[in-house]
Amino acid sequence: MQDAATNATNATSIQADAQYVRVDFARPLASNEDAQTLHAELERSFAAHGMRRVLFDYSKIGGADEAVRDAMWTWIESVGLEAIAVIVDGELARVRLNMTALSKRLPLRAFVRGVDAIAWLTDPEQRRPTREVRRG
Repeated sequence: MQDAATNATNATSIQADAQYVRVDFARPLASNEDAQTLHAELERSFAAHGMRRVLFDYSKIGGADEAVRDAMWTWIESVGLEAIAVIVDGELARVRLNMTALSKRLPLRAFVRGVDAIAWLTDPEQRRPTREVRRG
């Protein structure tokens, strides 16, 4: 990957390549201000690289506190990304994030394995909406 940057909070590493922007968390974001700093850095990276896909890797840190989590959801709802993949540290977190994303109709999916997250994020065919099952 190219164009690596670490934000002022030292909580994240942001890297961009030809297909997506990757955010690796070294520690949880401490505040809404940290979340807003991250959002601004991501939007600059999206603009610089002309892409609208992001991979968040929370697998080494677990989740964030509720206020920061709410700030992240609000940002995701407002920014209009093509796809958001999230790597989490367990099945419960994966299911919770996926159910929340589905209820909000957001293009976000959570995964326990990074390889699965990257495959979903980079292959538009895997990101197709679930189709209705018709009964014969």
